[in-house]
Amino acid sequence: MARSEDIRYLHGFQNDDNAVISEFMDKYVNPLKRLLRSHFPKIPVDELDDIVYESVSAVREKIRSGKLNEDNLTSLSNYYMTVGRNKGLEWTRRDRFVHPEALPEDSSVPNDDPDDEPVDPIKKLRELLKSLGEICQKIITLRLYKKISYEDMVNEVEGYSTVDALKTRKYKCIQELKRRAGTAAQFFNWQ
Repeated sequence: MARSEDIRYLHGFQNDDNAVISEFMDKYVNPLKRLLRSHFPKIPVDELDDIVYESVSAVREKIRSGKLNEDNLTSLSNYYMTVGRNKGLEWTRRDRFVHPEALPEDSSVPNDDPDDEPVDPIKKLRELLKSLGEICQKIITLRLYKKISYEDMVNEVEGYSTVDALKTRKYKCIQELKRRAGTAAQFFNWQ
């Protein structure tokens, strides 16, 4: 059974109550950062911020989808910390993004099916990035390839005036890229 504080936080996320969500973040962001620093000391500080924000977004999505509710909630803080730890672990396991322009033109991978053409993962990645639209392309390129800070990106990306808005959009762009990639995501190590 969840504590009353956890139930209040759960309802805050369900109702998009910014005051309650901010209170939750004020209370649990620094403990998650400490946990990540102690378990994964090689994660850069700006990446820690991304992981922390993505963890809050993941918790929010799980609550809004109804998969996390009063019936199955035991401790929202423990769940958040677990999500954050798993995202930190995922960060250490994945290869960091490589800008598609820096990759060789012919990077075909043979297919098992002799009737199919060889798969060119770089061409596929370029097509996927283009299919996301100009804003997502720009955000992904600036943040993941050029390593520009969110503060500097606010000036570069039209229509986004806050760091939080950019972080949310970047997270959604990456999720959409993963969704569109489908089985190709396994090839790119995006599990």
